[in-house]
Amino acid sequence: SIKDFTQKNQQATMFYHGTLALRNAESYKTFEAVSKVLNQEANANIYLDINWRAGHVDQAVAMQCLSNANIIKVSIEELQMVLAWFKVLIACEEQLPKTNDIERPIQHLMAQMKAHLLLVTYGDLGSAAFNREGQCLASAPVTECLKMVDTVGAGDAFSSVMLLALTQHWPVGLALQRANQFAADICGIRGATPVDLSFYQKYVNLWKD
Repeated sequence: SIKDFTQKNQQATMFYHGTLALRNAESYKTFEAVSKVLNQEANANIYLDINWRAGHVDQAVAMQCLSNANIIKVSIEELQMVLAWFKVLIACEEQLPKTNDIERPIQHLMAQMKAHLLLVTYGDLGSAAFNREGQCLASAPVTECLKMVDTVGAGDAFSSVMLLALTQHWPVGLALQRANQFAADICGIRGATPVDLSFYQKYVNLWKD
């Protein structure tokens, strides 16, 4: 559960990856070697942002990655695709759930995996976190999006803040809010990263605690 990451006496090893890097045979071989080592570490966690693209990586490889991950991040569109892969025949609601809501499709999906945390982004609606039982631990709407320029990098921006949250022991609701905010601001620039590094100073000031 998310409580495993909010205990001050725990500092888990985090390995963050997607699927596109596995297109190259050497990269995939390296990934397998790293995964083997991590699977032997009691406090290691694999964070998967699936980011799957048809024609680049086999569906079977993507499904294996999903099965091995401890923390999974998907968009709502990717979630519907993954549900079909794992033969969960009920689609998920494409609206932001409320805290403590039970999503049966997610419950059925998580029963087939070892992951204990599923993060779902719902576009401009916001994001939510679910446990193994399909229960929504928290959800957060997007509260501000000043302008929409380019969505490239939004998912990576969201995951970067969630990784920070997990290592810094932020409460899950606060983590989602901050991840939404950062991802929305990335959508306000062209490309995935800002040219001016002062872009980040806002978050240094806001996220001191």
